[in-house]
Amino acid sequence: FFFQAEDGIRDAQESRGLGDVYKRQDHEQTHQAPKNVFSYQCFPEILVNQISHRATILTIFILFALKILQEGMLIFMSIYMKDQYQWRLSDLGFYHFIAAIYCLPCVILFGIYSKKFKDRTILMITLYILILCSLMMTSYLFGGFHKQLIVASSGIIYLVVLLAESVDISILAKVISPQLQQGFWNSGIFSGYADNFGRMFGSSAITLAGEKGIAEIPNNFFAWTTILLTITSVFATLSWKKLSKYSKLSIQSNLESIIQK
Repeated sequence: FFFQAEDGIRDAQESRGLGDVYKRQDHEQTHQAPKNVFSYQCFPEILVNQISHRATILTIFILFALKILQEGMLIFMSIYMKDQYQWRLSDLGFYHFIAAIYCLPCVILFGIYSKKFKDRTILMITLYILILCSLMMTSYLFGGFHKQLIVASSGIIYLVVLLAESVDISILAKVISPQLQQGFWNSGIFSGYADNFGRMFGSSAITLAGEKGIAEIPNNFFAWTTILLTITSVFATLSWKKLSKYSKLSIQSNLESIIQK
């Protein structure tokens, strides 16, 4: 009988040739492979445990609230300005064009200087600005509606929502569990769902706010969004330390700790 040598060591079992060696090596590697932490069998448990992190839920909800405000504001401008101030479609188109143009250099400057501040600090500041602007869209702060104030406040909301959204998604990508990040339920899919549901709720809220007349939309809708953003900011403030803790963890270090457990 002849025996096949594998890496200088005589095989204790009769060999049938080089192909048999490769088959046994594949078999051994299969048995030695570590347990796959991303297996579909452990996915439900991972989803329930990791999404329950306060930081993950908070960032998803903030994006949801931002989209409610953004969608409602865009629909409001199209309806209210046409009804109350006789804006034409060309006026509305020009307004949105100017808002998009002036946002571009602001976003570039924001990207340059944002490195000097923490993401969570920028997010909190943008939330406070949105609360003030939402309140300015109502008649409660200045005792009435003013065309220039509405246009200016909506333009600020247009820009600040864009900045807050980018920072919030960045934080979400840092705080979400790496197990979820590797699969289908990652930060991108959560952001997409928060975006779609926020827009849906924003459209529905504007519809409900205008049931008693278009003139009542600002007080009904923006008063509600002011309360929503205030509650969101309170929870974000209470979760400040937890948000900071998770945002400091890199995806790699978090993954290594999970694998060790």
